Amino acid sequence: TQTMKDFVGSISKTKLINNSPVENNCIHFDPDLPFIISIDPEGELGFRQCTLKRGNQNYQIIEVLSEKVSNAYKNYLKQLGISYITAGKNELNPKLCIEKIKEKFPIKTILLSGGGKINWTFLENGLIDKLSLVISPVVDNKKDTPSVFDSITQDNLSSYSFQLKKLERLPHSGVYLLYEKNNTNNTNTSTSFNRM
Repeated sequence: TQTMKDFVGSISKTKLINNSPVENNCIHFDPDLPFIISIDPEGELGFRQCTLKRGNQNYQIIEVLSEKVSNAYKNYLKQLGISYITAGKNELNPKLCIEKIKEKFPIKTILLSGGGKINWTFLENGLIDKLSLVISPVVDNKKDTPSVFDSITQDNLSSYSFQLKKLERLPHSGVYLLYEKNNTNNTNTSTSFNRM
């Protein structure tokens, strides 16, 4: 949610005026536009239209909400023409999220570019099969630099191993690394993790 908030901001409560009952999943899409999926279990993001421009490309938005998100927020998304699905009661259920995306949209592969907690949640649920990293030879002294994977709790400490499949030199001494997860489950929808 935080990454997307940097692009679209937070919702203004003055826009949440229609609290009429509304369906938990609202699907409409343009087959000619690619998708950008936003994980927003609290219903906080302040979109202004149904597409988001990244670089030279427009993407149609899919919002992933929890069941606790208000009807007013869902009506706001519906009015803008933004597709949304609910996946989880009070927090994200990543497996249900992937199931609904497979069922309702023509999407076969997902590129996950989340923060450390979202990335860990998908990894922990067996939903990441590739790890794509770009390493740049830059060092800073920030204290709270986010990690690629960050467990929400320390209760169940786990580790996952990956095998290097590709290594490529990049300009300015950078390196691109592509890994595949060991013992990957075969599913119709794969999730690749990309970090730059």
